Amino acid sequence: MLHDQIVSAKTVKTEWLDLEIDLSKFAGKSINLILENKANNWMNEFGYWGSIQVVSE
Repeated sequence: MLHDQIVSAKTVKTEWLDLEIDLSKFAGKSINLILENKANNWMNEFGYWGSIQVVSE
């Protein structure tokens, strides 16, 4: 697992959470990248992906 985070009103101040994950250690390799949006046992949980980008710089 590269990153695990609970997204809530405490961690997001402007509606969307901007997050960057450094994947440079996988440069030149073919990998399976799994993004999960799952509940953590609260009531009425939901979430949306606004935009997902994999960018090479």
